[in-house]
Amino acid sequence: MSQGNKHVDHVILCLEPENVAAAAATFTKLLDIDLEGPLERAGTGLVIYVDWDAGIELMAPSDPSIAREQRQFLDEHGEGVFRICFNFPDRDEALDRATSMGIEVRSRFDVLDLFPHWRNRFDRVLESHLEHVHGVSFNFCQVDTHSAAEVS
Repeated sequence: MSQGNKHVDHVILCLEPENVAAAAATFTKLLDIDLEGPLERAGTGLVIYVDWDAGIELMAPSDPSIAREQRQFLDEHGEGVFRICFNFPDRDEALDRATSMGIEVRSRFDVLDLFPHWRNRFDRVLESHLEHVHGVSFNFCQVDTHSAAEVS
């Protein structure tokens, strides 16, 4: 995740709760990656597996009364690509551009508030959900990693 470049940061796949652990095992072996998880945060209603380096996140609605958007996606589309997370050097500037185009920003949050243990790896992980754009669901994010000097 480089700073300053606009790029796809990660792809989010939505899976049925009963399939997410098996999918994590399959993708770990198939793609030769190391998915972290299962991660659950009270209040999100989600089970998550993620490999930041590979750019893939798996999620499943463990509590459909909270994770309504994910449950609705599964009911309407089945398992698959749920959202594309696009990284910007300045997320808020990108969101201003989206709103000036009439695109609704549905939420803004700091991922490190949800998963504070990632503070040892990242300086900032800001995300925002946008409404669908031409049938695609986007997160706009700003991911700043610790510099190599800070990590060592």
